Amino acid sequence: MTKLKEIREARGLSQEQVAEMAGTSQPQIYKLEKGLRSMTLDWAARLAPVLGVPVSALYEFTGGPDGGVDIVSTIKGETIPLIQVKHSSTEPRPPLERVTMPVYAETWRGLAEEPIDEIARPANLTTARGPYALQVTSETMMPRFRPGQILHVAPKKPPVPGAGVVVQMQDGEMRLAEFVRRTADGFTLREYHPEPREFQVSQTELDGNPHTVVGLTEPL
Repeated sequence: MTKLKEIREARGLSQEQVAEMAGTSQPQIYKLEKGLRSMTLDWAARLAPVLGVPVSALYEFTGGPDGGVDIVSTIKGETIPLIQVKHSSTEPRPPLERVTMPVYAETWRGLAEEPIDEIARPANLTTARGPYALQVTSETMMPRFRPGQILHVAPKKPPVPGAGVVVQMQDGEMRLAEFVRRTADGFTLREYHPEPREFQVSQTELDGNPHTVVGLTEPL
């Protein structure tokens, strides 16, 4: 059994779920688990945050003459350094660190002031500015988003129709919704529960622009 399959099954995730969260396809996960595709550093950096493990759990690193290890990921043709670990060849190797982002609780008054946890930053948020995660507690977006899920949020990514968004109102209220369209003075948003409905918010009602949901982690 490959490391990927062992960890995936220990998390209770299907190949389809891992593929969706990592932004790839089920056949690619199948090939990685069967050894039909190599577990490259890029794949490890992409899958490790989804599975909640360090990159080293999926990929064996070898250092150069100075004992250093540079961990990189290629995103849209650009090589992005993730972390760098240096150590003396005579000393034990320290554990590889993970790039993380804070997890906030969803409350009707807005995001909790202090994070409740932190998780590994997904590969698709490696270069994002100020990404964070949101633990869903409300039912307004069921069945699309359910209580207990951890949403990955990119505050600076402009939303497109159909994208999940987090909107912060000037009065402090926070809303989790679906982006429908931009209007002349604001946005049209949609909630699902208890009944699907569209509603309007003006730009003056918002504290900044909608934050785009770009992925999620299911509760373990």
